[in-house]
Amino acid sequence: MNAAEALKLAERYIEDDFVVLADTAREGEFGFYFGTDSRKHQETGRMEDLPAPGWSGLLVDRNTGEVHELGSAFGVDYWLEAYRRGLYKPTTVVVTKVYDRQRAAEALRRLQMAYVVPEQAHGETWVIPQHYGLRDFRKSFESLPARFENQNLLGRLREIESIEAEEDVVIDLVTEERM
Repeated sequence: MNAAEALKLAERYIEDDFVVLADTAREGEFGFYFGTDSRKHQETGRMEDLPAPGWSGLLVDRNTGEVHELGSAFGVDYWLEAYRRGLYKPTTVVVTKVYDRQRAAEALRRLQMAYVVPEQAHGETWVIPQHYGLRDFRKSFESLPARFENQNLLGRLREIESIEAEEDVVIDLVTEERM
């Protein structure tokens, strides 16, 4: 897929009161980024016509044609790298080696990983997420590799990069296409 084809997909995806800004296009390994704006702001240029914060553009997957809305918490380079690494999908964190148990546990806690505890109440099954704690991580180190299934790591790229650089623990990130 080229940039022109990606732009057409982004324009079809976006709501009528928004526009895709073709001049903001950036290509990454994952696909193409396009900034967006409100149609009214493009027409008037007035600050009060800017879209509400919380949305910073679109990514178009070059292989599937899927369009992903991006939040405003991170810049374009962050999103391109996070999507290249597949962090927009449920990810299994596999701990393969631990060099320092305490620092490794603290590093993994920064990923804010969780597991689900189903609870029955009033004839319904409720899924209650619980976060792993330091004790959980240290216990998991007793039998490696330790797996933490179906984690949402899209907003955790910087923590992952920090863990990889610190070398207290070796992790492998496995997304659905690698499973």
